[in-house]
Amino acid sequence: MHRAAVGVFLAGVFVVGLAPLLFLPILALRRPSSGQERKGGRHQSILILAAGVLGLALLAGLGWAALRSRPPATGHSGKASPDTSTAEGSIPGQVNRPPLDPASLLPPSLAGLPITSSKTGAEGLAAVEALHGKEIPLLAASLATYSTPQARAELWVALVASEKEAERMVRTMAEKISRGATPFSPPSPSSRGGLEVWQTRGLGQDHFFFARASTVWWLAADTGVSSRALEDLLTAVGRLG
Repeated sequence: MHRAAVGVFLAGVFVVGLAPLLFLPILALRRPSSGQERKGGRHQSILILAAGVLGLALLAGLGWAALRSRPPATGHSGKASPDTSTAEGSIPGQVNRPPLDPASLLPPSLAGLPITSSKTGAEGLAAVEALHGKEIPLLAASLATYSTPQARAELWVALVASEKEAERMVRTMAEKISRGATPFSPPSPSSRGGLEVWQTRGLGQDHFFFARASTVWWLAADTGVSSRALEDLLTAVGRLG
C-alpha cells in the first residue's frame, strides 16, 4: 500500500475513533430529566464502549501501518541483500542483471589484431544462424572480424536460454563435424582454463569452439596467430566472472 493510502486510512480511523469522544462532554453537560436519567445512563455507557472499541481499532491501525512501513531486511553491513537469482541469459551465480548483450562480450583485440568489422543485433543473429542453423534457438548473437594485412581471425558469440542449451549446442556441432560432409577435420576436445574447448581445422584456419554459462563461442584464426588468439579469448571470457 502506498504511503498516501496509509495516510488516508489512518486519518479515517483517527476521525472515526475520536468522534464518540466528542459527544461525551456534550452529554455530560446536558442535565437529564428525572424521567430520562436512566435512559441517559445507558446512552453514556454505549458511547463509552464504542469509544473504547474504536480507540483499540485506532491503535491496531497505527501498529499495522508501522509494520507496513518497516524497511527491508538488511545484512550485517546494513545494506539490503542483493537478488542473486539468475535471469534468463545471465551468468549463473552473479547478482541478477538484465540478459547479456553478446556485442559487449567481444574483446577489442585478439593476438594483437584489432576489430575491423562486426555484426551485432538482428544482423549478428542472422549471420550466426546462417552459419549454424536454427536447431537450437539463439536469443542473440554477435560476430567480429579481427585483422591486419598479415593475419586474420573471426569470432562469434551466441546467447542461448540456459547453460544446458549451450552445452547441447556445442555437442551438436562436434557431432555434426565428426560425421563428415563439412570442410572441417574431426574435432578433438581439450581442457583450457577450466573449459572444454573443441579444436578443428578447415578453410585454411584453426577453429575453436566451446560453451560457457549460457553462451557459445567460435573462434577461427590463421595458424600463425591462432594459439595466442585463443589465449586472449579465454582470458577475456574468464574476466566475465
